[in-house]
Amino acid sequence: MKEHIYKNLGKYGFLGAGLFIILAILLFNHYWSALGVNPKTTMLPEITKEYEEFKDYTTLLFYLISAVGSILSSLLIILFYGAWKEQHNKTVISDEAKKVWNLLTDLSIQTMDLDHEYYNLQISEYLYFNENKKIINKIDKIKKNTENTMVRFHYFNELSGSKDASILYMEFYGIYKDYKTCLEKIGDKETISDIEVTETDFRERLCEANQNIRLHLRQFILA
Repeated sequence: MKEHIYKNLGKYGFLGAGLFIILAILLFNHYWSALGVNPKTTMLPEITKEYEEFKDYTTLLFYLISAVGSILSSLLIILFYGAWKEQHNKTVISDEAKKVWNLLTDLSIQTMDLDHEYYNLQISEYLYFNENKKIINKIDKIKKNTENTMVRFHYFNELSGSKDASILYMEFYGIYKDYKTCLEKIGDKETISDIEVTETDFRERLCEANQNIRLHLRQFILA
């Protein structure tokens, strides 16, 4: 309802201003008693041939319309500013949601790339995990980009004030913390086949949390 009013604020403002001015004129006429041969109160007073009477009437009517117009102008400025400010805030939040969305999408692509790297290894059971620079570099890149994403997502949470986003952030952070701890405990003699299942499981959990966050961000992007 509020969005509908803001969207049609110009139309409603014009109609409301017109009705308000007409109502003010009718009330003014009702209490005016100086026009016509037999002065009486009426919302549609008789037209007088007396120049002075007509001049006084039109002068007062002009002042009335000017006063009402000034009041309406101030009111409309306040309303339009409120609508602009709310839309501006939504735009800022939407832009931040898009930035987080793009970072999360990149993380999903990097995860798929690492999965392909595992798949292409022929003798993973004989290769030491910490000696495979290609896999280590891809994991380090995922870790670094995940941390950057969490910083951006935390900033988005502060702007949006969403409780659901805060819960999603804590879930994402908890999984990543466990993932990082797991990687730090890997020894020099553990092979890729020893680590692959556990490492992949953590990333799958991160991907699931990633998807939940993107679904949440969608409502802010499309708002």
